[in-house]
Amino acid sequence: GDNIKFNVDFRTAYDIIDYKSKMGTEYSNEVLSNRLILGMGAQPKDNLVFKGSLAVNKVFGNNNALPTNAFNNFDWFATSTPDDSTIRLREAYFLHFMDLGDVPFTWSLGRRPSVNGIGANLRDDDKIASPLSHIINMEFDGASFKWDLEKLSDVSGMYFKICTGRGYSNSNGKYNMPMGMF
Repeated sequence: GDNIKFNVDFRTAYDIIDYKSKMGTEYSNEVLSNRLILGMGAQPKDNLVFKGSLAVNKVFGNNNALPTNAFNNFDWFATSTPDDSTIRLREAYFLHFMDLGDVPFTWSLGRRPSVNGIGANLRDDDKIASPLSHIINMEFDGASFKWDLEKLSDVSGMYFKICTGRGYSNSNGKYNMPMGMF
């Protein structure tokens, strides 16, 4: 119980992208990328869990050109889209389990994964990480509070959860495409 368990997920992908700009110019790009996720987890106590991961999602031949678009200050998609060889924090949070009277309660704080959830996980054959990826597919820094109501309601799996946080932070942008191109 006093150690960190590690896991590794390494993938190589070759994608072909064909598209046409609003100005009628056609583009065909092939993207070769590697994704490495170093996962970690620990449970120092029965009621305390830590989970974390670092990720690199590298495009072959990327040159890190200066960004000029509206996403200059967002890092919420930094580990889920191919880019450079920078190691980025994908997730680092803890879960604390306790009881509030007869109601099991869990609270969590840190960088949470909201990527590759139900549906989105099928694209990369990943484990489901979030039930909300169809509306939020990014990492966010925040807190969550969950009350398990199953014992009070006799409804299997019933709970009430509140999440708060911020899904972006100051960082360098990713793309150097001129605004209004598409």
